[in-house]
Amino acid sequence: MRNEETDLNPMSDQILEWFESSSPYLPSIFDDPYGSNDFNSISWWVQGQTPEQEQINNSSTSFNSNSTSTSTVVAEPIIPDSQIPSDSSKKRKATDGLTPKTSQISRRGQNRRITETDEGDPMVEQGMPARKTTGRQKGATKSSAGNTSINGNNKDGRWAEQLLNPCAAAITASNPSRVQHLLYVIHELASLTGDANHRLAAHGLRALTHYLASPGTSSALAGATTFASTNPKFFTYSLINFNDINPWFRIPNSIANSSILQILTGQDQSRNLHILDIGVSHGIQWPTLLEELSRRSGGPPPLVRITVITQTIEDEQSRNTPFLVSPPDYNCSSQLLSFAKAIKINLQINRLDNFPLQNLNSQVINASPDETLIICAQFRLHNLNHHNPDERTQFLKVLRSMQPTGVVLSENNIDCCCINCVDFATGFSRRVEYLWRFLDSASVAYKGRESDERRMVEGEAAKALTNMGEMNERKENWCERMTSVGFSKEMFGEDGVDGARALLRKYDSNWEIRVDDRDGCVGLCWRGQPVSFCSLWKIDPECK
Repeated sequence: MRNEETDLNPMSDQILEWFESSSPYLPSIFDDPYGSNDFNSISWWVQGQTPEQEQINNSSTSFNSNSTSTSTVVAEPIIPDSQIPSDSSKKRKATDGLTPKTSQISRRGQNRRITETDEGDPMVEQGMPARKTTGRQKGATKSSAGNTSINGNNKDGRWAEQLLNPCAAAITASNPSRVQHLLYVIHELASLTGDANHRLAAHGLRALTHYLASPGTSSALAGATTFASTNPKFFTYSLINFNDINPWFRIPNSIANSSILQILTGQDQSRNLHILDIGVSHGIQWPTLLEELSRRSGGPPPLVRITVITQTIEDEQSRNTPFLVSPPDYNCSSQLLSFAKAIKINLQINRLDNFPLQNLNSQVINASPDETLIICAQFRLHNLNHHNPDERTQFLKVLRSMQPTGVVLSENNIDCCCINCVDFATGFSRRVEYLWRFLDSASVAYKGRESDERRMVEGEAAKALTNMGEMNERKENWCERMTSVGFSKEMFGEDGVDGARALLRKYDSNWEIRVDDRDGCVGLCWRGQPVSFCSLWKIDPECK
Protein backbone atom coordinates (compact mmCIF):
# COMPACT_ATOMS: atom_id res chain seq x y z
CA MET A 1 0.00 0.00 0.00
CA ARG A 2 2.84 2.39 0.80
CA ASN A 3 4.42 1.80 -2.59
CA GLU A 4 1.16 2.56 -4.36
CA GLU A 5 0.85 5.85 -2.50
CA THR A 6 4.43 6.77 -3.29
CA ASP A 7 3.88 6.09 -6.96
CA LEU A 8 0.85 8.35 -6.93
CA ASN A 9 2.60 11.09 -5.02
CA PRO A 10 6.35 11.37 -5.65
CA MET A 11 6.81 14.51 -3.58
CA SER A 12 8.24 12.80 -0.48
CA ASP A 13 10.79 10.86 -2.50
CA GLN A 14 11.88 14.00 -4.33
CA ILE A 15 12.37 15.95 -1.12
CA LEU A 16 14.25 13.07 0.45
CA GLU A 17 16.50 12.88 -2.61
CA TRP A 18 17.05 16.61 -2.36
CA PHE A 19 18.04 16.43 1.32
CA GLU A 20 19.54 12.93 1.42
CA SER A 21 23.06 14.25 1.03
CA SER A 22 22.79 15.87 4.45
CA SER A 23 21.96 12.70 6.36
CA PRO A 24 21.86 8.96 5.60
CA TYR A 25 19.18 8.44 8.26
CA LEU A 26 16.25 10.03 6.45
CA PRO A 27 14.90 7.00 4.54
CA SER A 28 14.53 4.89 7.69
CA ILE A 29 12.89 7.76 9.55
CA PHE A 30 10.24 8.24 6.90
CA ASP A 31 9.62 4.55 6.38
CA ASP A 32 8.62 4.36 10.02
CA PRO A 33 8.36 7.85 11.51
CA TYR A 34 7.33 6.44 14.87
CA GLY A 35 9.70 3.53 15.02
CA SER A 36 12.97 3.03 16.81
CA ASN A 37 14.83 5.54 14.63
CA ASP A 38 13.74 8.48 16.71
CA PHE A 39 15.59 11.76 16.24
CA ASN A 40 16.88 11.47 19.80
CA SER A 41 18.91 8.39 18.85
CA ILE A 42 20.51 9.81 15.71
CA SER A 43 24.25 10.50 15.92
CA TRP A 44 24.49 13.39 13.47
CA TRP A 45 24.08 16.08 16.11
CA VAL A 46 26.76 18.73 16.45
CA GLN A 47 29.72 17.32 18.31
CA GLY A 48 29.72 18.16 21.98
CA GLN A 49 25.99 18.83 22.09
CA THR A 50 23.32 16.37 23.15
CA PRO A 51 20.13 15.93 21.12
CA GLU A 52 18.13 17.44 23.96
CA GLN A 53 20.35 20.52 24.01
CA GLU A 54 20.24 21.06 20.26
CA GLN A 55 16.62 20.11 19.66
CA ILE A 56 14.31 21.62 22.20
CA ASN A 57 14.64 22.49 25.84
CA ASN A 58 11.88 20.26 27.09
CA SER A 59 12.06 21.66 30.58
CA SER A 60 10.89 25.03 29.32
CA THR A 61 7.95 23.54 27.46
CA SER A 62 6.45 21.53 30.28
CA PHE A 63 2.94 22.67 31.12
CA ASN A 64 1.49 20.79 34.04
CA SER A 65 -0.11 21.45 37.35
CA ASN A 66 3.14 20.80 39.23
CA SER A 67 4.78 23.87 37.70
CA THR A 68 4.99 26.49 40.44
CA SER A 69 5.15 29.49 38.14
CA THR A 70 2.32 28.35 35.91
CA SER A 71 0.11 27.31 38.80
CA THR A 72 0.61 30.66 40.49
CA VAL A 73 -0.31 32.63 37.39
CA VAL A 74 -3.43 30.64 36.70
CA ALA A 75 -4.87 29.82 40.10
CA GLU A 76 -4.66 33.44 41.16
CA PRO A 77 -4.44 35.37 37.89
CA ILE A 78 -3.36 38.97 37.97
CA ILE A 79 -6.17 40.78 36.21
CA PRO A 80 -5.17 44.39 35.53
CA ASP A 81 -7.77 47.05 36.21
CA SER A 82 -7.35 48.22 32.64
CA GLN A 83 -8.55 44.83 31.45
CA ILE A 84 -11.13 43.91 34.06
CA PRO A 85 -12.38 46.48 36.52
CA SER A 86 -12.66 45.33 40.10
CA ASP A 87 -16.14 44.31 41.21
CA SER A 88 -16.15 43.30 44.84
CA SER A 89 -19.82 42.40 44.78
CA LYS A 90 -19.11 39.57 42.33
CA LYS A 91 -15.94 38.18 43.87
CA ARG A 92 -15.84 34.69 45.24
CA LYS A 93 -12.96 32.51 46.23
CA ALA A 94 -11.59 29.89 43.87
CA THR A 95 -12.00 27.31 46.62
CA ASP A 96 -15.77 27.63 47.03
CA GLY A 97 -18.28 24.99 46.06
CA LEU A 98 -18.25 25.97 42.40
CA THR A 99 -14.65 24.96 41.87
CA PRO A 100 -14.13 21.29 40.98
CA LYS A 101 -11.74 19.40 43.19
CA THR A 102 -8.46 18.30 41.68
CA SER A 103 -9.17 14.70 42.66
CA GLN A 104 -12.29 14.73 40.56
CA ILE A 105 -10.45 15.61 37.36
CA SER A 106 -8.01 13.56 35.35
CA ARG A 107 -6.02 15.27 32.64
CA ARG A 108 -6.15 12.38 30.20
CA GLY A 109 -7.97 9.14 29.61
CA GLN A 110 -11.33 10.28 30.91
CA ASN A 111 -14.58 11.05 29.15
CA ARG A 112 -15.83 14.45 30.28
CA ARG A 113 -19.04 16.36 30.07
CA ILE A 114 -19.36 20.10 30.62
CA THR A 115 -22.36 21.03 32.73
CA GLU A 116 -23.35 24.19 34.55
CA THR A 117 -23.94 24.94 38.19
CA ASP A 118 -27.01 26.75 39.41
CA GLU A 119 -25.09 29.99 39.03
CA GLY A 120 -24.20 29.30 35.40
CA ASP A 121 -20.55 28.35 35.90
CA PRO A 122 -19.16 25.38 33.93
CA MET A 123 -18.37 22.15 35.69
CA VAL A 124 -16.48 19.21 34.20
CA GLU A 125 -18.02 15.87 35.08
CA GLN A 126 -15.75 12.85 35.00
CA GLY A 127 -17.01 9.79 33.19
CA MET A 128 -15.65 6.30 32.65
CA PRO A 129 -11.98 6.04 31.69
CA ALA A 130 -11.46 5.90 27.94
CA ARG A 131 -10.18 2.61 26.65
CA LYS A 132 -6.54 2.83 25.63
CA THR A 133 -5.41 1.42 22.33
CA THR A 134 -1.92 0.64 21.15
CA GLY A 135 -2.59 1.23 17.49
CA ARG A 136 -4.94 0.47 14.65
CA GLN A 137 -6.90 -2.70 15.13
CA LYS A 138 -6.33 -5.51 12.73
CA GLY A 139 -8.50 -5.10 9.67
CA ALA A 140 -9.35 -1.47 10.42
CA THR A 141 -9.89 0.62 7.32
CA LYS A 142 -8.29 3.95 6.58
CA SER A 143 -11.62 5.65 7.10
CA SER A 144 -12.14 4.14 10.52
CA ALA A 145 -8.61 5.15 11.51
CA GLY A 146 -9.44 8.71 10.61
CA ASN A 147 -12.38 8.70 13.00
CA THR A 148 -10.25 7.88 16.03
CA SER A 149 -9.53 11.56 16.62
CA ILE A 150 -11.21 12.80 19.75
CA ASN A 151 -14.66 14.32 19.25
CA GLY A 152 -14.20 15.64 15.68
CA ASN A 153 -16.75 18.29 14.85
CA ASN A 154 -19.17 17.30 17.59
CA LYS A 155 -19.11 20.53 19.57
CA ASP A 156 -20.74 18.82 22.54
CA GLY A 157 -17.51 16.84 22.90
CA ARG A 158 -15.19 19.76 22.34
CA TRP A 159 -15.10 20.74 25.97
CA ALA A 160 -12.00 22.93 25.71
CA GLU A 161 -13.90 25.46 23.61
CA GLN A 162 -16.76 25.37 26.13
CA LEU A 163 -14.30 26.67 28.72
CA LEU A 164 -12.02 28.95 26.70
CA ASN A 165 -14.74 30.90 24.90
CA PRO A 166 -16.78 31.70 28.04
CA CYS A 167 -13.55 32.80 29.72
CA ALA A 168 -12.83 35.20 26.85
CA ALA A 169 -16.41 36.43 27.08
CA ALA A 170 -15.99 37.01 30.83
CA ILE A 171 -12.85 39.03 30.13
CA THR A 172 -14.78 41.16 27.62
CA ALA A 173 -17.64 41.55 30.12
CA SER A 174 -15.24 42.60 32.91
CA ASN A 175 -16.25 39.78 35.24
CA PRO A 176 -13.10 38.96 37.25
CA SER A 177 -14.62 36.31 39.51
CA ARG A 178 -15.87 34.27 36.57
CA VAL A 179 -12.57 34.70 34.76
CA GLN A 180 -10.70 33.42 37.80
CA HIS A 181 -13.00 30.45 38.16
CA LEU A 182 -12.72 29.48 34.49
CA LEU A 183 -8.95 29.88 34.44
CA TYR A 184 -8.77 27.52 37.43
CA VAL A 185 -10.90 24.89 35.70
CA ILE A 186 -8.96 25.19 32.43
CA HIS A 187 -5.69 24.88 34.33
CA GLU A 188 -6.85 21.64 35.93
CA LEU A 189 -7.53 20.11 32.51
CA ALA A 190 -4.81 21.64 30.34
CA SER A 191 -2.04 19.37 29.10
CA LEU A 192 0.31 19.59 26.12
CA THR A 193 0.53 15.80 26.01
CA GLY A 194 -3.16 14.89 25.96
CA ASP A 195 -5.71 14.69 23.17
CA ALA A 196 -6.74 17.64 21.03
CA ASN A 197 -9.01 19.01 23.78
CA HIS A 198 -6.29 18.97 26.43
CA ARG A 199 -3.82 20.59 24.05
CA LEU A 200 -6.29 23.27 23.01
CA ALA A 201 -6.96 24.02 26.67
CA ALA A 202 -3.23 24.36 27.33
CA HIS A 203 -2.58 26.66 24.39
CA GLY A 204 -5.73 28.63 25.12
CA LEU A 205 -4.73 29.06 28.75
CA ARG A 206 -1.37 30.41 27.68
CA ALA A 207 -3.05 32.86 25.33
CA LEU A 208 -5.54 34.08 27.92
CA THR A 209 -2.93 34.60 30.63
CA HIS A 210 -0.74 36.37 28.09
CA TYR A 211 -3.62 38.67 27.22
CA LEU A 212 -4.26 39.45 30.89
CA ALA A 213 -0.61 40.05 31.73
CA SER A 214 0.54 43.61 32.20
CA PRO A 215 2.58 45.04 29.31
CA GLY A 216 6.27 44.30 29.67
CA THR A 217 5.83 41.35 32.04
CA SER A 218 6.86 37.81 31.19
CA SER A 219 4.15 35.30 30.44
CA ALA A 220 3.70 31.59 29.81
CA LEU A 221 4.41 32.18 26.10
CA ALA A 222 8.11 32.52 26.83
CA GLY A 223 8.59 28.75 27.06
CA ALA A 224 6.45 27.74 24.10
CA THR A 225 8.01 25.38 21.55
CA THR A 226 8.06 26.93 18.07
CA PHE A 227 10.01 26.81 14.82
CA ALA A 228 12.43 29.46 16.04
CA SER A 229 13.22 27.54 19.22
CA THR A 230 14.76 24.54 17.49
CA ASN A 231 17.77 23.93 15.25
CA PRO A 232 17.75 24.00 11.42
CA LYS A 233 18.39 20.28 10.88
CA PHE A 234 15.64 19.09 13.22
CA PHE A 235 13.32 21.76 11.84
CA THR A 236 13.84 20.60 8.25
CA TYR A 237 13.25 16.93 9.01
CA SER A 238 10.20 17.74 11.11
CA LEU A 239 8.70 19.96 8.42
CA ILE A 240 9.22 17.33 5.74
CA ASN A 241 7.62 14.70 7.95
CA PHE A 242 4.67 16.95 8.80
CA ASN A 243 3.98 17.48 5.10
CA ASP A 244 4.20 13.74 4.60
CA ILE A 245 1.50 12.96 7.20
CA ASN A 246 -0.68 16.09 7.12
CA PRO A 247 -1.81 17.94 3.95
CA TRP A 248 -2.36 21.29 5.70
CA PHE A 249 0.34 22.92 3.56
CA ARG A 250 1.19 20.16 1.12
CA ILE A 251 -2.05 20.38 -0.85
CA PRO A 252 -1.85 24.19 -1.30
CA ASN A 253 1.79 23.76 -2.33
CA SER A 254 0.83 21.09 -4.84
CA ILE A 255 -1.92 23.25 -6.34
CA ALA A 256 0.43 26.24 -6.52
CA ASN A 257 3.05 24.20 -8.36
CA SER A 258 0.43 22.90 -10.79
CA SER A 259 -0.71 26.49 -11.37
CA ILE A 260 2.83 27.57 -12.23
CA LEU A 261 3.10 24.77 -14.78
CA GLN A 262 -0.32 25.72 -16.13
CA ILE A 263 0.77 29.32 -16.65
CA LEU A 264 3.96 28.25 -18.39
CA THR A 265 2.00 26.17 -20.88
CA GLY A 266 1.01 29.27 -22.83
CA GLN A 267 4.43 30.93 -22.63
CA ASP A 268 7.42 30.95 -24.96
CA GLN A 269 9.67 28.18 -23.70
CA SER A 270 12.74 30.30 -24.36
CA ARG A 271 11.70 32.75 -21.62
CA ASN A 272 13.20 32.58 -18.16
CA LEU A 273 10.97 31.81 -15.18
CA HIS A 274 11.00 34.08 -12.14
CA ILE A 275 9.03 33.02 -9.03
CA LEU A 276 8.45 35.51 -6.23
CA ASP A 277 8.04 33.32 -3.14
CA ILE A 278 5.92 35.08 -0.50
CA GLY A 279 5.06 31.95 1.43
CA VAL A 280 5.71 29.74 4.43
CA SER A 281 7.04 26.57 2.78
CA HIS A 282 10.65 27.31 3.83
CA GLY A 283 11.84 25.85 0.52
CA ILE A 284 10.07 22.51 0.94
CA GLN A 285 7.66 23.37 -1.90
CA TRP A 286 10.20 23.76 -4.68
CA PRO A 287 11.90 20.37 -5.24
CA THR A 288 8.68 18.96 -6.69
CA LEU A 289 8.28 21.91 -9.07
CA LEU A 290 11.90 21.65 -10.21
CA GLU A 291 11.41 17.96 -10.89
CA GLU A 292 8.31 18.69 -12.97
CA LEU A 293 10.13 21.40 -14.92
CA SER A 294 12.94 18.98 -15.73
CA ARG A 295 10.39 16.57 -17.25
CA ARG A 296 8.51 19.23 -19.18
CA SER A 297 8.12 18.72 -22.92
CA GLY A 298 10.71 20.93 -24.57
CA GLY A 299 12.84 21.03 -21.43
CA PRO A 300 12.99 23.44 -18.51
CA PRO A 301 13.25 27.22 -18.87
CA PRO A 302 16.77 28.48 -19.63
CA LEU A 303 16.90 30.02 -16.15
CA VAL A 304 14.70 29.54 -13.09
CA ARG A 305 14.93 32.35 -10.56
CA ILE A 306 13.33 32.15 -7.11
CA THR A 307 13.21 35.33 -5.04
CA VAL A 308 12.33 34.46 -1.44
CA ILE A 309 10.94 37.01 1.00
CA THR A 310 11.93 35.84 4.48
CA GLN A 311 11.26 37.23 7.95
CA THR A 312 13.31 36.85 11.09
CA ILE A 313 12.51 36.60 14.77
CA GLU A 314 13.76 40.14 15.33
CA ASP A 315 10.58 41.45 13.73
CA GLU A 316 7.86 41.29 16.41
CA GLN A 317 4.94 41.02 13.98
CA SER A 318 6.64 38.17 12.13
CA ARG A 319 7.69 36.45 15.35
CA ASN A 320 4.04 36.07 16.35
CA THR A 321 2.86 34.83 12.95
CA PRO A 322 2.39 31.04 12.73
CA PHE A 323 4.74 29.09 10.43
CA LEU A 324 6.50 32.19 9.13
CA VAL A 325 9.79 32.42 11.04
CA SER A 326 12.31 29.62 10.63
CA PRO A 327 15.13 28.79 13.08
CA PRO A 328 18.15 31.07 13.20
CA ASP A 329 20.72 30.24 10.49
CA TYR A 330 18.21 28.17 8.50
CA ASN A 331 18.89 28.38 4.76
CA CYS A 332 17.93 25.65 2.33
CA SER A 333 19.43 27.39 -0.73
CA SER A 334 22.50 25.15 -0.95
CA GLN A 335 20.41 21.98 -0.91
CA LEU A 336 18.02 23.36 -3.52
CA LEU A 337 20.88 24.44 -5.78
CA SER A 338 22.52 21.03 -5.49
CA PHE A 339 19.26 19.28 -6.29
CA ALA A 340 18.64 21.54 -9.29
CA LYS A 341 22.13 20.90 -10.61
CA ALA A 342 21.61 17.14 -10.32
CA ILE A 343 18.47 17.30 -12.51
CA LYS A 344 20.01 19.83 -14.93
CA ILE A 345 18.00 22.88 -13.91
CA ASN A 346 19.72 26.26 -14.11
CA LEU A 347 18.52 27.65 -10.77
CA GLN A 348 19.23 30.98 -9.12
CA ILE A 349 17.98 31.86 -5.62
CA ASN A 350 17.80 35.39 -4.24
CA ARG A 351 16.86 36.01 -0.60
CA LEU A 352 15.40 39.22 0.76
CA ASP A 353 15.81 38.65 4.48
CA ASN A 354 13.50 40.45 6.86
CA PHE A 355 12.21 42.55 4.01
CA PRO A 356 8.97 44.53 4.57
CA LEU A 357 6.33 43.38 2.13
CA GLN A 358 5.09 46.95 1.76
CA ASN A 359 8.42 47.94 0.15
CA LEU A 360 8.30 45.41 -2.66
CA ASN A 361 8.57 46.59 -6.26
CA SER A 362 9.96 45.40 -9.58
CA GLN A 363 13.34 47.02 -8.95
CA VAL A 364 13.80 45.32 -5.58
CA ILE A 365 13.34 41.85 -7.05
CA ASN A 366 15.25 42.78 -10.21
CA ALA A 367 12.38 41.81 -12.50
CA SER A 368 13.07 41.66 -16.22
CA PRO A 369 10.64 42.10 -19.13
CA ASP A 370 12.03 39.03 -20.90
CA GLU A 371 11.04 36.65 -18.10
CA THR A 372 7.78 35.11 -16.91
CA LEU A 373 7.10 36.49 -13.43
CA ILE A 374 4.78 34.42 -11.23
CA ILE A 375 3.96 35.51 -7.69
CA CYS A 376 3.24 32.75 -5.18
CA ALA A 377 1.66 34.30 -2.07
CA GLN A 378 0.70 31.65 0.46
CA PHE A 379 -0.48 32.27 4.04
CA ARG A 380 1.39 35.56 4.37
CA LEU A 381 -0.79 38.42 3.16
CA HIS A 382 -3.19 38.20 6.10
CA ASN A 383 -0.27 39.26 8.27
CA LEU A 384 -0.34 42.76 6.80
CA ASN A 385 -1.42 45.48 9.22
CA HIS A 386 -4.81 44.32 10.51
CA HIS A 387 -5.50 47.73 12.03
CA ASN A 388 -5.63 49.24 8.55
CA PRO A 389 -8.01 47.30 6.28
CA ASP A 390 -6.76 49.23 3.25
CA GLU A 391 -3.17 48.00 3.62
CA ARG A 392 -3.97 44.60 2.17
CA THR A 393 -5.62 46.24 -0.82
CA GLN A 394 -2.66 48.57 -1.26
CA PHE A 395 -0.25 45.65 -1.27
CA LEU A 396 -2.29 43.86 -3.92
CA LYS A 397 -1.96 47.01 -6.02
CA VAL A 398 1.80 46.74 -5.58
CA LEU A 399 1.71 43.17 -6.84
CA ARG A 400 -0.28 44.22 -9.89
CA SER A 401 2.15 47.05 -10.66
CA MET A 402 4.89 44.43 -11.02
CA GLN A 403 3.02 43.10 -14.09
CA PRO A 404 3.12 39.40 -13.15
CA THR A 405 2.01 36.78 -15.64
CA GLY A 406 0.13 35.05 -12.85
CA VAL A 407 -0.52 35.23 -9.11
CA VAL A 408 -1.25 32.24 -6.88
CA LEU A 409 -3.01 33.30 -3.67
CA SER A 410 -3.57 30.81 -0.85
CA GLU A 411 -4.95 31.76 2.54
CA ASN A 412 -6.75 30.42 5.60
CA ASN A 413 -10.45 30.17 4.86
CA ILE A 414 -11.75 31.05 8.30
CA ASP A 415 -13.66 34.25 8.97
CA CYS A 416 -11.55 35.78 11.70
CA CYS A 417 -10.19 39.13 10.75
CA CYS A 418 -10.18 41.38 13.78
CA ILE A 419 -11.28 44.25 11.58
CA ASN A 420 -14.69 42.60 11.74
CA CYS A 421 -14.44 41.33 15.32
CA VAL A 422 -16.60 43.39 17.64
CA ASP A 423 -14.60 42.47 20.75
CA PHE A 424 -11.85 40.28 22.11
CA ALA A 425 -14.19 37.36 22.80
CA THR A 426 -15.46 37.20 19.21
CA GLY A 427 -11.99 37.21 17.71
CA PHE A 428 -10.66 34.75 20.25
CA SER A 429 -13.45 32.23 19.62
CA ARG A 430 -12.76 32.29 15.89
CA ARG A 431 -9.05 31.73 16.42
CA VAL A 432 -9.86 28.88 18.81
CA GLU A 433 -11.94 27.32 16.03
CA TYR A 434 -8.96 27.54 13.67
CA LEU A 435 -6.58 25.97 16.18
CA TRP A 436 -9.03 23.19 16.97
CA ARG A 437 -9.02 22.06 13.34
CA PHE A 438 -5.24 22.06 13.30
CA LEU A 439 -4.88 20.15 16.58
CA ASP A 440 -7.63 17.69 15.68
CA SER A 441 -6.07 16.91 12.30
CA ALA A 442 -2.59 16.73 13.84
CA SER A 443 -3.83 14.21 16.41
CA VAL A 444 -4.90 11.96 13.55
CA ALA A 445 -1.75 12.61 11.54
CA TYR A 446 0.57 11.70 14.41
CA LYS A 447 -1.75 8.83 15.41
CA GLY A 448 -2.04 10.30 18.88
CA ARG A 449 1.62 9.71 19.58
CA GLU A 450 3.81 12.18 21.37
CA SER A 451 6.99 13.64 19.86
CA ASP A 452 9.09 16.79 19.93
CA GLU A 453 8.22 17.55 16.33
CA ARG A 454 4.50 17.36 17.07
CA ARG A 455 4.86 19.77 19.98
CA MET A 456 6.84 22.10 17.74
CA VAL A 457 4.30 22.33 14.89
CA GLU A 458 1.38 22.59 17.33
CA GLY A 459 3.15 25.30 19.29
CA GLU A 460 3.73 27.17 16.06
CA ALA A 461 0.05 26.94 15.10
CA ALA A 462 -0.96 28.12 18.58
CA LYS A 463 0.57 31.53 17.85
CA ALA A 464 -2.76 32.27 16.18
CA LEU A 465 -4.35 32.65 19.61
CA THR A 466 -2.09 35.53 20.63
CA ASN A 467 -1.54 37.31 17.31
CA MET A 468 -4.53 39.61 17.17
CA GLY A 469 -4.14 40.17 13.43
CA GLU A 470 -3.23 36.60 12.58
CA MET A 471 -6.46 35.14 11.33
CA ASN A 472 -8.20 35.86 8.15
CA GLU A 473 -11.08 36.97 6.06
CA ARG A 474 -12.93 34.40 4.03
CA LYS A 475 -12.01 33.79 0.41
CA GLU A 476 -14.90 35.94 -0.82
CA ASN A 477 -13.22 38.99 0.73
CA TRP A 478 -9.88 38.17 -0.85
CA CYS A 479 -11.46 37.56 -4.24
CA GLU A 480 -13.25 40.89 -4.03
CA ARG A 481 -9.97 42.63 -3.21
CA MET A 482 -8.10 40.97 -6.07
CA THR A 483 -10.80 41.98 -8.53
CA SER A 484 -10.92 45.55 -7.25
CA VAL A 485 -7.22 46.14 -7.95
CA GLY A 486 -7.32 44.80 -11.49
CA PHE A 487 -6.88 41.04 -11.40
CA SER A 488 -9.17 38.56 -13.12
CA LYS A 489 -9.91 35.04 -11.92
CA GLU A 490 -8.41 32.06 -13.71
CA MET A 491 -9.75 28.53 -13.43
CA PHE A 492 -7.44 25.77 -12.31
CA GLY A 493 -6.69 23.09 -14.86
CA GLU A 494 -8.26 19.67 -14.38
CA ASP A 495 -4.85 18.02 -14.24
CA GLY A 496 -3.82 20.14 -11.27
CA VAL A 497 -7.02 19.52 -9.32
CA ASP A 498 -7.01 15.80 -10.12
CA GLY A 499 -3.37 15.61 -9.04
CA ALA A 500 -4.19 17.26 -5.73
CA ARG A 501 -7.06 14.84 -5.15
CA ALA A 502 -4.79 11.89 -5.92
CA LEU A 503 -2.26 13.26 -3.47
CA LEU A 504 -4.92 13.72 -0.80
CA ARG A 505 -5.82 10.01 -0.95
CA LYS A 506 -2.68 9.15 0.97
CA TYR A 507 -3.98 11.10 3.96
CA ASP A 508 -6.84 10.53 6.38
CA SER A 509 -10.28 10.23 4.76
CA ASN A 510 -11.61 13.19 6.77
CA TRP A 511 -9.69 15.50 4.44
CA GLU A 512 -11.54 16.76 1.38
CA ILE A 513 -10.94 19.01 -1.63
CA ARG A 514 -13.82 21.14 -2.87
CA VAL A 515 -13.90 23.24 -6.04
CA ASP A 516 -16.20 26.25 -5.88
CA ASP A 517 -18.07 26.45 -9.19
CA ARG A 518 -18.78 30.15 -8.63
CA ASP A 519 -15.23 31.44 -8.32
CA GLY A 520 -13.09 28.43 -9.19
CA CYS A 521 -11.25 28.46 -5.88
CA VAL A 522 -10.01 25.11 -4.61
CA GLY A 523 -10.72 24.60 -0.91
CA LEU A 524 -9.16 22.18 1.56
CA CYS A 525 -11.55 20.96 4.27
CA TRP A 526 -11.15 18.95 7.47
CA ARG A 527 -14.22 17.04 8.65
CA GLY A 528 -16.33 19.10 6.26
CA GLN A 529 -15.11 22.44 7.61
CA PRO A 530 -12.99 24.84 5.51
CA VAL A 531 -9.32 25.15 6.32
CA SER A 532 -7.74 27.00 3.39
CA PHE A 533 -8.32 27.99 -0.22
CA CYS A 534 -6.17 28.40 -3.33
CA SER A 535 -6.90 30.83 -6.16
CA LEU A 536 -5.24 31.74 -9.46
CA TRP A 537 -5.18 35.23 -10.94
CA LYS A 538 -4.00 37.12 -14.01
CA ILE A 539 -4.01 40.81 -14.81
CA ASP A 540 -7.33 41.99 -16.19
CA PRO A 541 -6.43 43.81 -19.44
CA GLU A 542 -9.68 45.80 -19.34
CA CYS A 543 -9.00 47.24 -15.89
CA LYS A 544 -6.80 50.30 -15.57
